[in-house]
Amino acid sequence: MLYVIIATCGRSTLLGRTLRSLAECDPPAAFGGTIVVENGDQQQGTERVVRGAASSLHAEYLFHPEANKSGALNAALKRVGDGLVVFLDDDVVVGRSLLTAYEAAAAGLARGVFFGGPVFPDYEVPPPDWLVDYLPPSARGWRLDQADELVTSPIFLGANWAAFVEDLAAAGGFDPWFGPGAATGGVGQEWAMLRRLLANGLRGRYVGGAEVWHWVPRHRCSPRWALRRSYRRGIRSGLTGDAPIESARICGFPRWALRRALEGALRALLCSLHPRRRVRFQAMRESLFSLGYLKGSRFAYARRDAPVEMPARNTSLGA
Repeated sequence: MLYVIIATCGRSTLLGRTLRSLAECDPPAAFGGTIVVENGDQQQGTERVVRGAASSLHAEYLFHPEANKSGALNAALKRVGDGLVVFLDDDVVVGRSLLTAYEAAAAGLARGVFFGGPVFPDYEVPPPDWLVDYLPPSARGWRLDQADELVTSPIFLGANWAAFVEDLAAAGGFDPWFGPGAATGGVGQEWAMLRRLLANGLRGRYVGGAEVWHWVPRHRCSPRWALRRSYRRGIRSGLTGDAPIESARICGFPRWALRRALEGALRALLCSLHPRRRVRFQAMRESLFSLGYLKGSRFAYARRDAPVEMPARNTSLGA
């Protein structure tokens, strides 16, 4: 069976657009249904949008009362049986072949491989040319050259990827320390999951025919947003344990990372008067990444790699 899971929070208009495009997809042979899980401290109209979705989507609405995307995804996974899950963001428009492309890529497999497809930007207002290289792939777009390519790094984007339920369960489910709503502020719940899948011996397969267009509003193309994103990427990097837990620390911070952050802050201060905007921006970006890394590594030290448990599954949806 093939399932679609979408986590959302307060974006019912964009979600409705996503569901309409999904309903226009070529139907897969064995479609288990679509689960939309709203997370947050209150419901914001998502259930009405899901109830109004095309019947072909077999859409089910869930509410997860905690504002944490990873937790919401884990709650949705409890509702599916064995099979392939396609994860989409609530602000994408999908190509007609999305589901059948994933179904064909997974044909004859039961686990052991995960998948991802290209993501094209759908800009409200295009960013300035000089800023594009500093935006994350989710805002500038991402694709590989080969239509069917094996990958050995966590490069697929959360807006468009797929994995088998059994492999996700074996990896422990999504880590609530990453992604929107995480107390740490670290981005990339799918990135953290893909790292664990790779560590479990899986490999990824790029599916060029599984295309989506990701909505990028004006405020996510600004220098200020790009700088804030760099800080959050630093948190993610520190959280993954790149700094050994046993390394020399001061108040929980790795000593070498403290030194790097201080050097980066000094460099950003010195570059603040540079006549070229790109030089000023780059120095500030590197400094914020280092500061984020400090925060993430301190969280990792406090956590000591505590395991994340996957909730028990209820397979009634696919029954």
